[in-house]
Amino acid sequence: MEITGLLIGFVAGGIIAWIMATLLVRSRTVSKQELEAVNEKNVSLHTDLIVAQEKLKSMQEDEAELKTEITAYREKTDQFRDEIQILERNLSGTTAQLNVAHDTVQKQLEEIGTYKLELKSMTDEFNETNRLLAASTADFNALKEKLETQKAEMESLRKQFNLEFENIAE
Repeated sequence: MEITGLLIGFVAGGIIAWIMATLLVRSRTVSKQELEAVNEKNVSLHTDLIVAQEKLKSMQEDEAELKTEITAYREKTDQFRDEIQILERNLSGTTAQLNVAHDTVQKQLEEIGTYKLELKSMTDEFNETNRLLAASTADFNALKEKLETQKAEMESLRKQFNLEFENIAE
């Protein structure tokens, strides 16, 4: 019986050893399908890597182009700022000139009002004689024409200033 027990032990040990060896070999070896799947995945990943590297290179080139464009736009912006500052200075000078011209026009209008009053008083004073009345009327008409001429000139100046301001504003 001892031999039978021993034989049974050897057979059971052999079976257990065979099962363990089979499991060990299977765990260390990869099936052909798994190997092909891994190889396909490796090729796919390698292809993806190459595509990603090309995209990265393209993006880096695009980035360099964009940086160049940004630099160019910044330079243009600086030029435009300089031009705007020059135009603002010119606008300030033109505004000052316009204010001076406006003050001059106001003074001339006041003078015209004064002349009208003087003419009226002269007309009232010399109303008694026809000859003086005709002369005063002729003077009045001449001054009135002058006033209309000045008004037309002022209107022309006003239009010119408006055009200049519109040009400056643009």
